[in-house]
Amino acid sequence: MGLKPWVYDLLTTDLELKEFFSEQVFALESLTSGKIKSFPYVMYGLGLDEAEDLAEEDDNTSRQVLRIWVHDQRTAKGASYKKVNEGIALLKLKLKNQRSPENGLILLRYLTTSEELSDEILKTVYRYIDFQAVMG
Repeated sequence: MGLKPWVYDLLTTDLELKEFFSEQVFALESLTSGKIKSFPYVMYGLGLDEAEDLAEEDDNTSRQVLRIWVHDQRTAKGASYKKVNEGIALLKLKLKNQRSPENGLILLRYLTTSEELSDEILKTVYRYIDFQAVMG
């Protein structure tokens, strides 16, 4: 299946994640403002993919960054990060140390969570969480 389809499958089939994000899950390249029907929503993308070079020959082990953004609507009264922080905590709980050998995922390590951010174009507040996928 690969990492990206595995992430989408997990984000859309896990009951708690599905309920929290109301099935508003987008791959980074597929998000357009017209698709957003409810808040909060989540989008995800893959970053740098590096070889591990753990062996001299035939080593296909690599590390790839998985970044997941949680956005919530900014209101006229201001910004609240409550839902964003709840979403980040739920993602960390569900994804940290996941393994999926059948999809080539040896281990999904938690790396970092961003500061509180604001998107003026989308009129949202958001944070992101980074994981490192050890693939092989």
